[in-house]
Amino acid sequence: GLLAVSADRHIVQPSHASYAPGAPQVPKSLNVVSLFPWAAVQVLEHRRPIVVPRVSALPPEAAVDRATFEALGTRAQMTVPIVSHSVVTHLMLLASVAEERDWPEILIPRLRLLGEMMVAAVQRAEVFAALQTSEERLTRTAAAAGVLLPMSLWRAVEVTRLTRHVRRAGVEADMAGLWLKPYMTSRRLKAGHLLFCQG
Repeated sequence: GLLAVSADRHIVQPSHASYAPGAPQVPKSLNVVSLFPWAAVQVLEHRRPIVVPRVSALPPEAAVDRATFEALGTRAQMTVPIVSHSVVTHLMLLASVAEERDWPEILIPRLRLLGEMMVAAVQRAEVFAALQTSEERLTRTAAAAGVLLPMSLWRAVEVTRLTRHVRRAGVEADMAGLWLKPYMTSRRLKAGHLLFCQG
């Protein structure tokens, strides 16, 4: 799933998540600093992905994290930080509650790329929603006041500012996967070929 990180980097909240049948859901809000102090330093400060094939493999300094994992019923987990403007804004998370799991290292860049694409899409949607709300508000205000020219100028400035945000989000989305190109190979697949399978 995709978790949003608060501005003070203390709280994470699930933004988008998918669960296997019968799997417990992530709480709506988690204080990562108190519940996962070791992981919080690794992911939020050092921006390092964390791969936990089994909870017992955590280092001694992660005793609090281990206890939280056990309380949540987590057997294995992979967490990848998603960085935007030099700040960790989201976390991509894979967790297993059914069994311990040896996560292949190749999943890290793939999970990061997926997270970057999802974050860019979320940011773009937020900017477009803000643009639409602003346009509607300014139109109502101008109509009520009967002053069209000053409001039109104000609206033009605000639209220009929001358009820059949209373009920047678009550029970040387009550039998100370029660093992976050296590791990619081109393949021709037949129509209807299965690309991903859950389970």
